[in-house]
Amino acid sequence: MPQMPKDTDLHVGRRLCEFREAKGLSQDDIAEQTGFPPEKIQQFEAGTRRITASELWVFCRVLGMRPSDFFEGLDAYPVSGPTENRPPRNP
Repeated sequence: MPQMPKDTDLHVGRRLCEFREAKGLSQDDIAEQTGFPPEKIQQFEAGTRRITASELWVFCRVLGMRPSDFFEGLDAYPVSGPTENRPPRNP
C-alpha cells in the first residue's frame, strides 16, 4: 500500500511551487535548469515524492533560496512522523 504524503513533504512541495511560480518558471523550465525530469518536479510539488537534502540544495541554487525558506511556516501544520529524539519546540 502506498504511503500517504507527510505534512512536511506537502509543505515543502507547495513552497517549491510558490518559489518557482514567483520566478516565472514553468515546471519544464525548472526541470531543465535542475536536470530533474518534469514528472519528478510534479511529484515533488504534489508532495508525493520526498525531496532529498541534495535535491533541495539544487533547487536552492537554481531559485536563489535558502533551505530554511522551504520550511518557513511549517509550524502551522501538525507534526507528522516520529517525535522521539526531536528537540523541543520553542513556543
